[in-house]
Amino acid sequence: MEERLKRHVSYGELFMQTHTRADGSFVDQIYQHVGEAYMKMMEERMAEMDEDGPQVSDNSSQHSTHHGKGNHFGFGSLVETLNKRRRKESYASSSTSTVVQLQEQLQLKISEQEEQNAKRDVEHCQSQSRIANLEKLVLFMKEKDPELAAYLSTDSTEPEPGTHSTTTTPSTLPTTTDTALAITVVGTTPLVSTSPTISNTSSNH
Repeated sequence: MEERLKRHVSYGELFMQTHTRADGSFVDQIYQHVGEAYMKMMEERMAEMDEDGPQVSDNSSQHSTHHGKGNHFGFGSLVETLNKRRRKESYASSSTSTVVQLQEQLQLKISEQEEQNAKRDVEHCQSQSRIANLEKLVLFMKEKDPELAAYLSTDSTEPEPGTHSTTTTPSTLPTTTDTALAITVVGTTPLVSTSPTISNTSSNH
């Protein structure tokens, strides 16, 4: 990245480059928290250095002198040089300490995420094992019980055959007690069975 930009790249820039998408959003919420914490800490460190800078600059200007060739020398120049070096070292040390803290936070978040993932993997494996055992049990029961196998092979959503109600219509046979029954025999005269009333009449004769 430094070769491409032709300048020194801070840890913050490297972190933002490797943990953000093309639209600037973070690839994960964990990295977003870490990036925001890093930016906040860097702003606090830069504010502290800005407060110390003007005081040292005013003191150093009172003790600086010029060399004949135009170069600054003396106590003021030394203080200014040391101040610049101190600011660079302070920025480097603060950046290093900040990065170390961020790395610790990031590692903690990653460890928590890995622990959650491992727990979910264990639960998933246990669920798969239970399903496999149930499938084996069903296969065993189907082999031992053909009726169960036939029942499981049918669609459970099909309605069960209903019982059709049968109604019997009573057949009424006409009964005649007062009507004579004629029995016709081929080649003979019909025989007439008379009712009790007819019998009573014939008896009167």
